[in-house]
Amino acid sequence: MTTKITTEKIEQLRSDQAVRISACRKRHMLFFLTYLSDSIEYPFASMHHEMFALSQGKQNLVVMGFRNCAKSTILTYSYPIWAIVGEQQKRFILIASQTRGQAAAHFQNIKRELESNMLLRKDLGPFETTEDSWGSFMITIAKYKAKVMITSVEQSTRGIRYLNRRPDLIILDDVEDSRSVKTKDGRDKIYDWLTRELIPMGDRYTRVVVIGNLLHEDSLMMRLKESIKNGDYSGDFRAYPILDGNSECLWPGKFPDKESIEAERQRAGSPRAWKQEYLLKLVTPEDQIIQREWIQYYTSMPSVRDATYQGTILAIDPAISLSETADYTAMVGIHVFGTGKERKMYVHKHIVNERLTTNASTTKVKQVLQTIEASHNTKIIVESNGYQGALAEALHHEGMVTEVVHNRIKKEDRIFAASGPIGAGRVLFPSVGSKELVDQLVNFGTEKHDDLADAFAMAVQGAIDLKPFVMPEIWCPGMPY
Repeated sequence: MTTKITTEKIEQLRSDQAVRISACRKRHMLFFLTYLSDSIEYPFASMHHEMFALSQGKQNLVVMGFRNCAKSTILTYSYPIWAIVGEQQKRFILIASQTRGQAAAHFQNIKRELESNMLLRKDLGPFETTEDSWGSFMITIAKYKAKVMITSVEQSTRGIRYLNRRPDLIILDDVEDSRSVKTKDGRDKIYDWLTRELIPMGDRYTRVVVIGNLLHEDSLMMRLKESIKNGDYSGDFRAYPILDGNSECLWPGKFPDKESIEAERQRAGSPRAWKQEYLLKLVTPEDQIIQREWIQYYTSMPSVRDATYQGTILAIDPAISLSETADYTAMVGIHVFGTGKERKMYVHKHIVNERLTTNASTTKVKQVLQTIEASHNTKIIVESNGYQGALAEALHHEGMVTEVVHNRIKKEDRIFAASGPIGAGRVLFPSVGSKELVDQLVNFGTEKHDDLADAFAMAVQGAIDLKPFVMPEIWCPGMPY
């Protein structure tokens, strides 16, 4: 589709109602340029053409775009109307935002267009708008037996239907903000809300469109991107930074030269906001102790029969409560190979992070030891502050040699001490099963729970202090030294 559509073709469509209605029902971009062209101030760019084309598809869609790139104008404002009156013939659309205030703004924008756009009403109306009694905003279009419901993360939408229909189009627009992505609990809440409440509310024909910005490396947008990449979630992902890899602007109609780009950069408010929310590049917090690019992974490690094997550390940070707000019992093992500067530490693939009673923790330790080939040469370290000592006593009672550690050093200092070996490439993480641990390390200081990070720091310190031993000439698993 070329830009000629905005001149000759639009004028032709305006003069013939039948042709206009037919063409606009088939093509979303024609619909927008015919009925909603006043909604955008600058000429469209290639990225907008692609957004319109993608909107006409059936696949789920995830669009990450820089601030004010018109993604919401196209996909949250125009697309719902076209999806109803156009050839997709959607009949129950759910639009969700982060707050009720944002939901109200979307409602007013669409309602105002349907009530005041005379050409749209003449061709495709009439439209009736209402607000239901329990607080969600509703737009009913009787002619098409269709409804648009606009809600927020703050409101429950379980079990909603319209004329016995499930939502056939779900649009999420900026359902995250800097506060909600700050902690893992906040990020999990949004992700669970989408996957456990919104998506199941639809049917096999329901399409999900998610629009947002880059707010965190583990945000909903990034999780969906990774799921699409891995084939775990069916859909298309698109990212539109203000500048491409060649430093060319993706919207030259709005930012025609370097001066306009520079003016927008200054308007961003900070270099961090510019890099992350405009260039869509992850920014490492200034106070981040461990950086993600330091993390190295392994798919296989040396055999514990190797002469360089020094032993294994299993560090445990126990919790004393099973409440939903309590900390977790964390267990992290590290296999140690080599000495001095050649020492390598391989994080054991079985990492535990669960809410467990003392008895359940004892059982779990036994299970973990069964997965460690050289369990007979594993040193167990348990943090013991106050009531946490119960686990150490239970392990002793089971005949396990356990060292009790009374940590009086701040967690931040312990993580900092463990960062050196990580940055030097001396700690390797299992390629499968270590995501939660790595996330806690990289995001330490912003997460609600850091139990894995604390257990890991203890294990690293134990691995550093571990004294070498001599491997016997004949060895078999379970053989004592």
